[in-house]
Amino acid sequence: MLRLSHFEISAARGNNPQLFYLDERRETGCESNTSRLSRIAFKYNIPPTALYEHYFNEGRSKRSREFFNFEIASQINSCTHETIEFERKLNRMCGIEREKFYSYSYLHSVIDPKSHGLIAKHKKWCSRCYSNRRSKFGSEDESGCFDDLYWSLDHVQHCMVHGQKLSTKCPSCHRTQPYVSTSTELGYCHYCQEFLGDKYEASIDLDLLDNFKTMFTMFYVHTYDEYQLKSEQFIANMKALREAYPEATSKYIADTIGVNERTVRAWISGEKRPQIENLFAIQRALTLFGPHQLFYPTNIFMKKIILNKGLCLKFNQLSKFGVIVLKDQIKAYLQDMAAGKIEPTSREAIAEHFKIDKNYLYRHHKILCEQVSQVYNDHNLILREKLETDLSYQIERAVSDLMSKQREPSIEAIIRYFPPSLIDEINDKFTLDQMAIRIQKAVDNQSRKRKAKSKNSKYKRIGNMAFA
Repeated sequence: MLRLSHFEISAARGNNPQLFYLDERRETGCESNTSRLSRIAFKYNIPPTALYEHYFNEGRSKRSREFFNFEIASQINSCTHETIEFERKLNRMCGIEREKFYSYSYLHSVIDPKSHGLIAKHKKWCSRCYSNRRSKFGSEDESGCFDDLYWSLDHVQHCMVHGQKLSTKCPSCHRTQPYVSTSTELGYCHYCQEFLGDKYEASIDLDLLDNFKTMFTMFYVHTYDEYQLKSEQFIANMKALREAYPEATSKYIADTIGVNERTVRAWISGEKRPQIENLFAIQRALTLFGPHQLFYPTNIFMKKIILNKGLCLKFNQLSKFGVIVLKDQIKAYLQDMAAGKIEPTSREAIAEHFKIDKNYLYRHHKILCEQVSQVYNDHNLILREKLETDLSYQIERAVSDLMSKQREPSIEAIIRYFPPSLIDEINDKFTLDQMAIRIQKAVDNQSRKRKAKSKNSKYKRIGNMAFA
């Protein structure tokens, strides 16, 4: 007997295929498909086995209750073809017209569809989240609890909100829980019916929690609408890595992460897709902060690797990514100069040092260039004041000696008294007219001193004669 699906019957009758009305619940990332299935089953008083069998199984072999322990999550929370098919059906039944993700189906094109190691074998939950959600969404008719998608990820062990370790066993009977309970409402133990949010775990350090959030960005985001990963980007990045680091061959990557060289070649050619474990291994090998960075635009991806300086391979300076290294070197040089670790020089001298145009230097490092210019001007002002002080002293000394010998204090005669280092600085800093003004000032000063001294000597002689 031919069995028609709900959608085929609705289309034949001209009816709206929407059957279920489920309010949107989203606090940290998105709700999982297993959570939505559980909430629909409880709200409409339909056993999960019957709900799945009637609306989603469509003629396939009947599912046992054990199917809802783990297999249900590996099928509808993952990134398989079955996940995509289920999600589209459930979204249509809930009146969601546009594509919306409640699973890892958005990773279908970048991860091995067999999804080995993606979904945890046992359900996990945050007891503090359950408690807060029961208070916020709960009523006499329902608990208000729902599961976040990232809780089902095998690699995640902590709540990204509270930082506490995710629970895997009921605090009362100490038994693991199925992803979809066939006997109790979401948030309560499948076996003893006690609330699962009564036991709080210790929270981890906030810095460590921030590291986890960064590492699992690929799986823990507030919206997936603008977060679409592409396998083509991963392939392009692997090829760019080889261009920048010629030693980063398929064999090198394979040996580093512990897989066969042919497997890496298949990833780069697009014949196969890596498993989740492989992405984490590559990310660690390249000293990145999370597997999501493997899918960054190529320039950003290479910049992350180059500036991290954690890859112990020879960099190809002639590659198109050499400018990234140059920018980093210029930035470090300017920072040291602004901090006083290097004697400041002009922008022209810096541009000449790196063999670049000074306008390029200012365009790409505007703020640092302005800081260095200020330091350079202050440095020159101090040097000029010091030079002028030294110059005034040297001129006064030379003029005094020349006038004592009754010789003309000309520029040529005075310069002979100067040390060679001072002569070089004078040639760079002062014109002949400026020197002439300083010499005349010194001559006038010495003349006043000599007149005053002569006058004091005259008064002293007169005083001695009067006393005698």
